[in-house]
Amino acid sequence: AFGFWGFGAGVAGNVNLSMCDDPGCPGQHGVTTEEGGSKWISGVALAIAVIANLAVTVPLILNCLFKSVEADYPADKPMKRWPNALMRAGTVLFSSAVGLCLPFFIHIVAIISSALGVPIIFFLPLMISWKVGRLYNLPRGLGKLAIDAGVLLVGLLALCVGLSEAISDLMAAIHEQPEAVHMLSRSSL
Repeated sequence: AFGFWGFGAGVAGNVNLSMCDDPGCPGQHGVTTEEGGSKWISGVALAIAVIANLAVTVPLILNCLFKSVEADYPADKPMKRWPNALMRAGTVLFSSAVGLCLPFFIHIVAIISSALGVPIIFFLPLMISWKVGRLYNLPRGLGKLAIDAGVLLVGLLALCVGLSEAISDLMAAIHEQPEAVHMLSRSSL
């Protein structure tokens, strides 16, 4: 939504591809490497922010996963050091290999993120708020209803736009690399 607000109808699915001087970034709407404009500092700053976010978030999520596996072991017989280290390293290596080896991986992640992330961010808090309000008989004023309706509307808009953009990006990538789809169908035989 912010990409559209900032760049209009010409925004790329990956907003980083919109952060170049005219005629645009290489890879956007058929712009070649030779004719691509120079990158904006704000685009580089955004990319650094995303990488920093992932550098913090991924270890936290993996730590939760590892702790839940370790919690299945009894307190008097915890998981031994070497199997624990192998499980942790193996999980990271396997996840990295899946991401690197599967074609269209980032497009599938975008679809999953759109379909699951938006409901968690917008709809789940609304449902919890309404449930708590009903449990404790909290009054719902007109202002609260208007805010809830606005949040619901923004969530629905984000879900529709995000999911349709992610699906169209996947379809465009498949159209550009049809041999990758055929490679997948041959490898499953």
